[in-house]
Amino acid sequence: MRFEPGFVYLVIGPTEVNLADDSGVLVIDGFGGGWMTPTLIRRRVDEYRQMADAKDITVVLVTTCPVAMNCFGHDDYEEVFVRGRSLLDLHDADWLCHCSLGSLYQRERLEVE
Repeated sequence: MRFEPGFVYLVIGPTEVNLADDSGVLVIDGFGGGWMTPTLIRRRVDEYRQMADAKDITVVLVTTCPVAMNCFGHDDYEEVFVRGRSLLDLHDADWLCHCSLGSLYQRERLEVE
């Protein structure tokens, strides 16, 4: 059975993150699907960060949503990956600091060459 990204999100919400095993990894694919408002996306990212810190888990958000990408700032670049490669391996940090990740993605500047 194949679920739509929005449906998967409904199943894997903040409550389910709390149920994840300590020190585990939780992958959420299709995060920030078209039905989520920008405010809800930012709120969920903040909640996932808090829960990840509290439970010592890694939450991986797989997304093409510029709003979700903009939740990650310059201090987070070491934790951002594009098609399996570190963002800092792809682009110089000094260059990256001039734009938000969502804007770079929308302008197709984050692609792996």
